[in-house]
Amino acid sequence: MSERLKWLVILITAMVLGACDTYKPPLETEPHALLKLKYSYNSKLQGTLPVRATVKEETLRVRATVKEGKNKHQSVLRMNQPVFGNEVPLQAILIRPGIDTEIGTWLGFVWETDTSYTECDGKGQCRYITNTDYNERGCQQMTKFLPQEGKVYLLDYNNPNVDKGCDAKIYEQIPQNGGKFKLKSVGF
Repeated sequence: MSERLKWLVILITAMVLGACDTYKPPLETEPHALLKLKYSYNSKLQGTLPVRATVKEETLRVRATVKEGKNKHQSVLRMNQPVFGNEVPLQAILIRPGIDTEIGTWLGFVWETDTSYTECDGKGQCRYITNTDYNERGCQQMTKFLPQEGKVYLLDYNNPNVDKGCDAKIYEQIPQNGGKFKLKSVGF
C-alpha cells in the first residue's frame, strides 16, 4: 500500500470516528428537556506541584459530556471551557426526552510546568534543558436519568476537594411562586 493511500485511509477513519462523537442537541422546535449544569468547588489546587517545577498559569476548567441511548459512546457532547474568576457560570443545554441519558461532569485545574536541568555527556559538553509538561487534577462524576419532555432539570455538581469526593445530583426544577423552584431528586 502506498504511503499516500495509507494516510487517506487514516484520514477517512478519523473522520468517521470523529463523526460518531458529535452530539447534536434537539432544536427548540423539537421535543426536548432543558438541563442546567451548576458547578461548585471549595478549594484550590495546593501542595501537588513538583518542588523544582516552575508553574505556568493554573486554570480552573470544567467539562461535561452527555451520552444517550443504548450506544452511549455514539452520541457525546463535550464542553471543555476555562473558568475565569471564582464562579463557574451556569451552563444549559437541550436534551432529548424519553432516552436514558448519562451526564459526566468534571471540574479541576489544568496547568503547565517547566522543569529545567543541566545534562552533560561524557565529553564534558553540557546543555541546559527545559521540559514542559501538561498537568490536570480534578474529579469526575457520572449521573444517569431519564429526561421527560418539557421538564427543566438541574445537575448540581459539587467538588469540595478538587481531586476526590466530588458528587453530582440531578433534580427536576418545579416552578413555585415568586420565581422560585422546588427541587425534586431524579436519577438512578
